[in-house]
Amino acid sequence: MPRSQRTYDHRLVRLVQDTGDITIATGVGVPRSTAAGWLRRAKRDITTVSTCETSSAELRARLARVEARLRRCQALLRVLVVVLRIVQPDFTRLRVPLGADKARLLRAVDRARGVVRLPRLLRLIGLSPSRLAAWRHVPVGRLAILAQRLGRVAGCRGAIQDAAAAMGNGTMRRQPAPDGCSSGFARMS
Repeated sequence: MPRSQRTYDHRLVRLVQDTGDITIATGVGVPRSTAAGWLRRAKRDITTVSTCETSSAELRARLARVEARLRRCQALLRVLVVVLRIVQPDFTRLRVPLGADKARLLRAVDRARGVVRLPRLLRLIGLSPSRLAAWRHVPVGRLAILAQRLGRVAGCRGAIQDAAAAMGNGTMRRQPAPDGCSSGFARMS
């Protein structure tokens, strides 16, 4: 099995090479032979990203802005969590009829999954995993909604024409299927 080598920060190596003082490295726990090797070898070119070239004052100011934004977001989140606990939404009893609202909630859940585990997120909003799965398979669009309605009422005589008329898709007339059964429908404009 190959021996694993330690890696050291390139800035420490460069500092030792620039000053020629190995006690800087040995003071932070680098072996004396390793620090001496840094002095013997030639300086390596370092490729860096331009954002790393910013000064420490600029980085501190940016960090302060990000921390302030984080505090605001945490405060808003605390309020929203308290409101959710007071309201106690329960999607087993609450109906979300609009597909756009469901889609918006599904997008928010998908975005949050990268930060919060799904079971905890669903528990927080009061949505069961089975309801989430059912919502993900909700058809979108007028024809898909019509097909879903037709699937639910296929046994009811005349219900297909009613569903088609309600959707504004013209009239549907019963026609025999190619196998001789009377289960086929054709759209008549």
